[in-house]
Amino acid sequence: MTNNIFWYDGKLIHSQTLEININDPGLLYGATIFTTLRVDQNSLDSNLTNWQAHCDRLLFSLQTFAWQQPDWNRLRKGAQILLPHFPVLRITLFPDGREWITVNTDEKGSHFIFLENLFLDATGIQRFCVLRSTATAI
Repeated sequence: MTNNIFWYDGKLIHSQTLEININDPGLLYGATIFTTLRVDQNSLDSNLTNWQAHCDRLLFSLQTFAWQQPDWNRLRKGAQILLPHFPVLRITLFPDGREWITVNTDEKGSHFIFLENLFLDATGIQRFCVLRSTATAI
């Protein structure tokens, strides 16, 4: 299964490629933050989708790194446009406020679900953990 549709920097793109500057910090250093959400009942407003909690976590990370915030209305618009096509959305933000929304699937149609956890360890140092699991579509 290939995905030929995604949202990038305020535009819906029908392509399998994304043009990005070779010197982009997101490409060179992996300087991005992301959240992955399952859209329940085809709605960002569903309690199980928990859209606002995902946005709050993104905002916390942006503020921690002192990065530019995205246009939150534009971000939501992109998610709204893509959610009829994909039940799982990955929202990635770049340091300059650009947004990229896609879905995590492999060629077999498996969805990659990332669970993020920000916590303080026993010494009070802030730690970040990302767990990945795979759910194959039936």
